[in-house]
Amino acid sequence: MRGGFAVGVDVGGTKIAGVLVDDEGVVRKRRRMLTLADEGREAVLGRVGLMVRKLTRREDLRVGVSFPGHISGDGLLRECPNLPGLEGQPLRQLLHRHVKHPLVVENDANCFALAEQRAGAAEGKRHVVGLVVGTGIGAGVVIDGGLYRGFSNGAGEVGHIPYLDGDIESFAAGPGIVRRYYRHGGTRESAERVFEKRSLTARKTVEETVEALGWLCLILVKAYDPEVVVLGGGVSNAPVIKGINEYLRGHGVASCKVVRNALGDSSGCLGAALLALGGRRKGF
Repeated sequence: MRGGFAVGVDVGGTKIAGVLVDDEGVVRKRRRMLTLADEGREAVLGRVGLMVRKLTRREDLRVGVSFPGHISGDGLLRECPNLPGLEGQPLRQLLHRHVKHPLVVENDANCFALAEQRAGAAEGKRHVVGLVVGTGIGAGVVIDGGLYRGFSNGAGEVGHIPYLDGDIESFAAGPGIVRRYYRHGGTRESAERVFEKRSLTARKTVEETVEALGWLCLILVKAYDPEVVVLGGGVSNAPVIKGINEYLRGHGVASCKVVRNALGDSSGCLGAALLALGGRRKGF
């Protein structure tokens, strides 16, 4: 055994996903459980520790945890409304009360981008942007095979880029899609249902969403010059990718295209596990 095993844990607002991987990054075991966010901060952190124990009792273990929100350079968790009680907290220190192993904590979009670059839709590429569009919007950036975090760990925090009378997240993430559909005269629906409907109201909402995401992808392509943009999150399951690529081509982008993720909702925990292995493997 060259590098031991690693556990990757992806913490979301409703569920926690975990994987156990060996030193080659091969998944040996998977588990899921509810986050129990409504029970408070310690309940969530305790569930992370429980996930690790459910996956393995090994002592020779490293752990990576993927969290939504901006983890600042001083280790504080910023902008995490779906997990109340954790915003502004020293996340890694708090997790160490429940996880007694070497620990890496990373933003979920960064974990998504790394997993897709190493083992998913962008495998073999060196310059990749992973764009996650779900309840919120965030991006992870891989440059020359490694994660780019920026000066204060804020690279990829694109959800709050101004767009029209708000920001891109409030417009094109799931809740924003639902709000616009309702304002255009539709009924209260999920974002998924809006994309399924054939009405003029739904079509208008979808067209606006595709244009907004095309605009955002254009910014990412111009800023980071990736070989590919991998789209993740719930909105990636909607028929938006063709329209986004048409938008890019219409604005002179021919060298990069947007593709759907290959790893689904396993990308966060797999990326966290790969980062945990990074302390022992060159290039992570």
